[in-house]
Amino acid sequence: MNIMDVVRSTLGGGTTMSAISSQLGLSQDQTQRATSATIPTLLAGLTHVASTPHGAEQLSDAISRQDPGMVDNISNTLSSQGGQMAEHGQGILSSLMGSGAGTMLGSTLSRFTGVGEGATGKLIGLCAPLILGVLGKQQRSMGLGASGLGNFLTGQKDNIRAAMPAGLDSMLSNVPGFSQFFAARPTAATTATTTATTTAEADYARPRAETTRQIHEPAMTKSSASKWAIPLLLAIAVLGGLMYVNRHRHGEGVGGTGSERTVVRGRDTSFVSDSSRLVRQATSVLSGVKDTATAQAAVPKLKTINDGLTRLRSDSSQPPGATRSTAQDALKPALEKYQATAQQALNVPGAGDILRPHVDQLTSNINSLIP
Repeated sequence: MNIMDVVRSTLGGGTTMSAISSQLGLSQDQTQRATSATIPTLLAGLTHVASTPHGAEQLSDAISRQDPGMVDNISNTLSSQGGQMAEHGQGILSSLMGSGAGTMLGSTLSRFTGVGEGATGKLIGLCAPLILGVLGKQQRSMGLGASGLGNFLTGQKDNIRAAMPAGLDSMLSNVPGFSQFFAARPTAATTATTTATTTAEADYARPRAETTRQIHEPAMTKSSASKWAIPLLLAIAVLGGLMYVNRHRHGEGVGGTGSERTVVRGRDTSFVSDSSRLVRQATSVLSGVKDTATAQAAVPKLKTINDGLTRLRSDSSQPPGATRSTAQDALKPALEKYQATAQQALNVPGAGDILRPHVDQLTSNINSLIP
């Protein structure tokens, strides 16, 4: 059995669409497009809720409180109680998925469908109790308890995913709870986030790897035509390597020769460039925050940058005074831009609570690197 087919057959009739259109003030085509996105979205959210024993109990309890006859006469219910029904549905979603879930879903669906947020939010409120009514009929007909309902919905994941309009799953992956629902099938957004994470980590590691390679990589030598020269060259290479390691070790203990001082300068330069790059990355990520959805999308990238700063702090320990002074001078413009951009992002309505822990950690990491 496909739960999407059951819901569509129950809610998808012409009279039902007309009643919903009337409540929303939309054309039939707009209502159909918005409903086609909203129904699988809500089912995906409810499936995530029911994926834990506590969530399954909550969902089963919410279903038991619905009027069992509501889905048998949807058009009349919508016409006579549409406004109350929408408010009731939004309240149910808040209790099941957390406060603000309806607003975030409404914003995402509005951007996807092109329907205004007000109409989209009301549609979510109308569809939620109707979907719960359909699930209630299935639960009763199949004799399912809370855990059985959770297992039933989990088994419907592929059908729900298949009903998603193309591209919607990518946008929903940025909404809390939905990334786990789509985890079995990587989405474009997940791939983009993974790519960004990998790139950030690779960018951080590259300068240090190149420095290490330049210092320790032995020069390649061509073999001569004479066979006896090969062992001799190998012996010279080994002896030279031992002398280099010994000289490097002693140099570090006494302040180093000119060669060792070059190595230290390379490490200091890497520290400054790595710090600057990570601050610029943080500024770039925060500059893209325009609403709660983009704030949520920025969180994994900010975590990666924070990890990079933490590793840099661990690797560098406490940089020498001259390096700190150089880094402060080099980073001053980047830090000023970061601070202004971070404040703008925190002032975006709804974004401050999402971003503040990560921005505070970024600021703390930067201050600990360059006091």
